[in-house]
This record gives sequence, C-alpha cells and structure tokens, in this order.
Amino acid sequence: MEVEFPYAVIGLMVLPLIAVFIAREARKQRDVRKALHEDHERVERDALLKFILSCVALVSLIIIMAQPYFIGVAAQKGISGQYVFVVDTSTSMAAREGPSSPSQLDRAKSVMQKIIDGVPEACFGVFLFSKLTFPVSSVTCDRDILWEVITHEMVVDRIPERGSDIINALRVAAKRIFSSEMYKDVSHIILLTDGGSGYSSGAIDQMIDEFQAQHLKLVVMGVGSKNGAPIPLVDEDGIFTGSYATSNGKEYFSFLQSEWLRNLAAQTNGIYLEQYQDDELVNILRSELKDTGQAFVTAPQKQDLGWIFFIPLGISFFVLLWRRNI
Repeated sequence: MEVEFPYAVIGLMVLPLIAVFIAREARKQRDVRKALHEDHERVERDALLKFILSCVALVSLIIIMAQPYFIGVAAQKGISGQYVFVVDTSTSMAAREGPSSPSQLDRAKSVMQKIIDGVPEACFGVFLFSKLTFPVSSVTCDRDILWEVITHEMVVDRIPERGSDIINALRVAAKRIFSSEMYKDVSHIILLTDGGSGYSSGAIDQMIDEFQAQHLKLVVMGVGSKNGAPIPLVDEDGIFTGSYATSNGKEYFSFLQSEWLRNLAAQTNGIYLEQYQDDELVNILRSELKDTGQAFVTAPQKQDLGWIFFIPLGISFFVLLWRRNI
C-alpha cells in the first residue's frame, strides 16, 4: 500500500500524545461518574471504550487524509476491430460558413479524431480522394501515425485533378481491402464527404456488388452545410483576402447533398449520419468490436483504499454520539 500524501502520516507520530490527552479526559470523566456513585465496573468499561473509539476515529481520519492506494492490474478480454476512413479532400471541402469558421475538411478531421479516441481498441486506415483515390495510411493501431496523417496529410486539393468521384473512391478502397492481407479484418468503410452526383446506375451497382461480396458495411457521414457555404480565398500566409471562390462568374457555394448520401447508404444497407452525430458513430463502431480470443493485462492503475477507513471512522462516531454519556 502507498499513500498520495505521505506528510499526513506524520500525524500518526503524535498519536501517543493525543492518546495520553484522550486518556486523561476519560479519566476525569470516570472520576466524576464515580463520585456520583455510578457502577464502578461500568464506568471503567465505558472509559476504556471511549478511549478505543476515539483512537480508532483519529487513526482512520489521518489515514483517509493521506489517501492510501495500491497499484493493481487486471486481465481483460481482448476486443478489436479494423475500420477504414475514406475522406473527401476535393475543393468543396475548403468551404466554410465564415472566414474564421472551421472548413468542412476541418470538421471531418474532428470527427475522425473523435472516433479514433472513442474506439481505442480499434485500428484504422485512411484513404483520401477527389477525382482520384489513394491510401495515405494502411491499417494501423498507432495513434501517433494516425494523428500525423490527420494533421499533415489531409489537405484540400492535395490531388491535382479537380472534382470528386465518390463511387470510384469506395471501389478503390473495397478492392484494396479485398486484395491485401493487411486489410483482411476490415469490417466498415467510413465515408466523410459533402456529397456527389452524376454517377451512372451501373457504376453504383458494381460498387454495391463489391461491398456485398466482401461483407463490407458502409457508414456515410455528411460533412457540410445544407444552406450552402462559400470557399474563402486566402493568400500564401493563409490570411483571408476578402474574396470568395467563384464558378461561372458567380460566387461558389458548397451544399451538403444529404439526400443523395442517404440514398447511397440505403442502397448498400449502410447507415447515414451527419457530422454532429459522431457520438452515435462511436457507439456503432464499438458495438462491432470482436473478441480476439486473447486476454490482455491492463496498464497498472491506482486503486483507492481510503474508502475502507470511512467504515471504522463512521462506526466510531456513531457509537460515540449514540452513547454520549460514556
């Protein structure tokens, strides 16, 4: 057993002096009761009980103040899971509701961080896409690597070719999962995007067939504004220039295409969520974690022992108050 505040234990060193004081007071009260012709045996017994209870209460209080604890470990059942993020980094993900507001890509990053932190038992891979798709991190459980990817690799228009092709991105990810041993335990693809359109039914059907053949589950998370958000233009130092991106001579607005994304999820028997539902997504992924069949020992943790000493402290005070005449 160890203590958080060892200096409090110094109080035990003065315990003999306090015990002498308590004994003296008990002796005075005993003498008074004897003078009142109370039963001598009972008086002696009550004096001894009061002395013992007072010492127990004092020792318990000192130990509680010292906050005792012990370091313990426990074996727990191992659970794990593998999930892949497919993240839109096309130009529209630079849209934001105001020049100082987070961009849609920043919001996607926040969602990813929330998921990674909320499912610490899981491993994750990351694909980025616009018109083309490529992996930036294979499946890894290393949070430092994932954080490095989120903070430094995920930037808008990293891929030179403009536009976004969601169906191609999902097919590329599905093929990589199918063909690589590294991805063999991936169960879910998590798509983060503001939407897309203009895909042929044949391309979508092929994507759905590939998902079903590999028993992959799709979670689509819409990131963006249904009311539309412009794309602020910034200079080389990242400072807002006062202008916004245009298209065909008019200010460009990015709209969250929630209905299209919802239909895409429905066609794959997947789930559609929006960016504020990240807690729900964490719960979904946690429910999909699988037993690894192995036990593991948890990291050493402090186990508080102070509460144990509240029991003798409470009993002592209760008896002393109940029998105030002792």
